[in-house]
Amino acid sequence: MPIFLESSGYNPIGPDGQGRNRLKIDSIDPQPRCALRPSSYPALRESQDTRLAQWSGSFGICTNAGRCNGCERSGHQFELEAFTSEVMIRIDAQNRLHAMNKADEGWSSYGRFLNWEDLAAIKGWRIGRSGSDRHSQYILIHRGD
Repeated sequence: MPIFLESSGYNPIGPDGQGRNRLKIDSIDPQPRCALRPSSYPALRESQDTRLAQWSGSFGICTNAGRCNGCERSGHQFELEAFTSEVMIRIDAQNRLHAMNKADEGWSSYGRFLNWEDLAAIKGWRIGRSGSDRHSQYILIHRGD
């Protein structure tokens, strides 16, 4: 499955061949991206089946110059220990992830900090739906492959 996401190129000639470009709204930083480095829930879902992934600012920048076979991320697996078969991952205002011990207690419950790359490489858990409650947005994950 592809994990190297190359940006679409800039063509100064334009689609008509005479220099008349159409407006293209894109990222200011057109660097190649890695589908194993999501930074949002939609990108996380795409990282689970990278055939769906498209170049966007929702993925982190490729740090291995497109050499996916030698990259440390391609073999990375993250293990999460939990007492229950379902864990709520809360998303705070700075887009950081927290695996919550008791989700019904909101932010007053103990939470373990995660990053998006770890959640994309989680072993033994299935990514579920996202949602929101009175405390924050969240992602549910379920034990089992």
